[in-house]
Amino acid sequence: MSKQVSTPRRTGPAGNRGKRVPAAKRDRLATPRRGRSDVRRREEPASSPVPDSANYPAPPEDVDTRLLDRAVRAELRSLSKPNAEAVARHLIAAGQLLDTDPDRALAHARAARVRARRVAAVREAVGVAAYRAG
Repeated sequence: MSKQVSTPRRTGPAGNRGKRVPAAKRDRLATPRRGRSDVRRREEPASSPVPDSANYPAPPEDVDTRLLDRAVRAELRSLSKPNAEAVARHLIAAGQLLDTDPDRALAHARAARVRARRVAAVREAVGVAAYRAG
């Protein structure tokens, strides 16, 4: 008895030779892809976003930033050094004020959110402060 040997199927671009491609797909393939520089972005100032002093409190200067949890400090490493320190000071102030003055704690947490919107610990701090403030 002889075994039947099958030939491998051609897939990919070589397997599509001679086939008709719809015009919409052909046009999409013909246009060059846009790089990151071509994407329209919102006009933002060159410096890091700093909260408006009229709406948010200034970060306290006398706070030791080593009071933050190690995991939170690791998350803040994605920010620039001065911005990370200001956010850390705001977070510590928010944590210290939660029991005594929840409204001020919320203001500090929101000031941290303006500076570091994508940091998960900051978003969580805002949520906890907002819950406590009512």
